Amino acid sequence: MGVSYNFLENALFEGGFLLGNSLSQVSDHIRNTQTRDNDFQIMEVIQRDFSDKRADFVYSGTFNDNTALLPLGVDVTQKAYVYENPPYDDFVIFQYLIKNTRPQSLTGLYAGLFADWDIHITPDPLTGIPGTRNAVNYDSTEKTVFAWDLSRSTSHYYAMSLISDGIFRAYATTNPNPGFQFNGVGKYQALKNTPTPATASAGITNGGADIMHFISSGPYTIASGGTDTVAFAISGGQTYSEITLAAQHAREVYNCRILEKGPVAEFSVSSPIVKPGEQIQFTDNNTQATSWVWDFGDGTSATTANPQHSYAQTGEYTVILTVSDGACTISTSRVVTISNQVSVDPASGWQNWRLYPNPNGGTFALEVTDTYSGKYQIRITDLRGRLCMEHTGVKTSGEMTIQLDTEQQLSKGMYFLHYTSGKSVFTLQFMRE
Repeated sequence: MGVSYNFLENALFEGGFLLGNSLSQVSDHIRNTQTRDNDFQIMEVIQRDFSDKRADFVYSGTFNDNTALLPLGVDVTQKAYVYENPPYDDFVIFQYLIKNTRPQSLTGLYAGLFADWDIHITPDPLTGIPGTRNAVNYDSTEKTVFAWDLSRSTSHYYAMSLISDGIFRAYATTNPNPGFQFNGVGKYQALKNTPTPATASAGITNGGADIMHFISSGPYTIASGGTDTVAFAISGGQTYSEITLAAQHAREVYNCRILEKGPVAEFSVSSPIVKPGEQIQFTDNNTQATSWVWDFGDGTSATTANPQHSYAQTGEYTVILTVSDGACTISTSRVVTISNQVSVDPASGWQNWRLYPNPNGGTFALEVTDTYSGKYQIRITDLRGRLCMEHTGVKTSGEMTIQLDTEQQLSKGMYFLHYTSGKSVFTLQFMRE
């Protein structure tokens, strides 16, 4: 489908993932000297993974290279991580988990991405035929390859960055280029190339060209049955400094959130529903954090690990905890409810509500009995307090049964269901099997 930044036209003519460990053994789905290679076979179609909460949107799919002429013998799980809000909204992270399915070790393996950028194709002023004045270069410090359009005074940049551990490799070429062929030999040499200005930049000194480039890492050795991981970020920006910052943010979020090398930032509360004036004990469950900032959602804050807080007014408050271990800074949130009508003990009010079956396979019913007629809200959170699902509706007076289907949104585990209306406020725990 391509890549666009800030709703501009698609700037990517072709892109793809490659694996190779020799001149004759390269697996990919990009162009070859005549048509395109067809080395990858889908095992699991890419779809959204609602159970993975490490990003706002997570997509996952699996493929192998069984249709290659000389298969490497790998199963590859591709995961994409997308974030909605600044400063993490200018990039998409692609993580590849490469499993060796062969009975022997897989040695000398390189993994990378290919991109043929067509950024702002401009017609020739004399012929009217569209042409490109693109350029490509690399930044070894940021492990980034980037492309831009020389015909614009305020050009947009597109970049690919290696954000996982490994040796940074890059290669760039132009179209046409008689010295480079899209066969196994050319692709393998591009994957293992150590970047230099002569081999990893193009179009800069001759006024632009139709450019394309590779970014990769390796060599990797994967034992039989073992798995190794490589991750890249694709980003866009209006300036070179913006894509440099995007690479840094992508690397930070990959290590701190996706790999969870830093604090996980989970916290617990003594009760998610209390009356005005009652104290709530907030407890940080991290073992790595060295600093804490609590935002209680009512204009007050705290900087201790386990503060107490009370609310003067009724309502729902979003509590945000930001923790740091000096390298990673992570924020998480959960909602607490302040109400004059608090009843959270199922034993004392079982005649008013019932959740069944519990445990369940994702489909269950919530039975509510009271005299209230009007809007209600159901929020389902995990044990860390992270919102997993919301449901709203209108209740009629008397007994009402609400059918809920969480099979797509919830993975197996324990959850809390929070019900709020003008008459009742309660929390029930249930298990998704």
